[in-house]
Amino acid sequence: MSNISANINLTNSTAGLNFNTLNSYESLEESSYVKISTITSTAEVLDFDTILDPKFIGISHEGTAGDLLVSFDGVDYDQQISGQEMLLIRLRNSDKTQQQTVTTVADVSGDLNGKYFTMDGNSGTWAVWINESGTEPEPAHGQTNSVEISSISLNDTAAAVAAAIVNDLSASTAFTNDFSISYNAAVDDDLIKITDKTIGVRTSIADATAPDDTGFTFATTQTGTAVTRVIYLKSDSVDIEAGISVMPN
Repeated sequence: MSNISANINLTNSTAGLNFNTLNSYESLEESSYVKISTITSTAEVLDFDTILDPKFIGISHEGTAGDLLVSFDGVDYDQQISGQEMLLIRLRNSDKTQQQTVTTVADVSGDLNGKYFTMDGNSGTWAVWINESGTEPEPAHGQTNSVEISSISLNDTAAAVAAAIVNDLSASTAFTNDFSISYNAAVDDDLIKITDKTIGVRTSIADATAPDDTGFTFATTQTGTAVTRVIYLKSDSVDIEAGISVMPN
């Protein structure tokens, strides 16, 4: 974050009025300026993938000789910057986090015991498995991480099953580092919404294969995406000093 101070002074000598105030504002993002001294005819890659919000990117030609050539795909250099000129680029973010839902079913005579479903998160793949009896061994799910659901009781309703899953998932710090959980029993008492906390492409949430499947219904309501945002920069002939500025909204 950066602070901007503005001193405002208004005077009307005829009326004998004077107004003075000092206001301080906090910007949403830091503004940075990087000097790149030698842009050559070999393409330089400017990686802005860590910028999550829309930003203005300024590229300036600090010299007088030659032209800076700009590309967004590394193939077509269709933007040109002459000496002492600047190109202003609006960089938009189209990345999305994966969003998914789980609709539970009731337990019938302990038939959920030992069952599991799988999902994908920032720290790796996950198995969410049910230990209803308290003595059930963890299934051979083959996932990187796992979280045990031990709060489901014999013959629980679908709503009780959902509430138990939410309770145990919320108690797992490792799981909540990867995902946020939303559950509103007053609206849909058998529906759990799970959202990835990190942008990126994910494998969709899914039930285990029989006989280890839960019988729950799973849906991916928003597919995670991650588009690498880069700008390619090179000179048309001589080496050129270029100024690169990243500006807040």
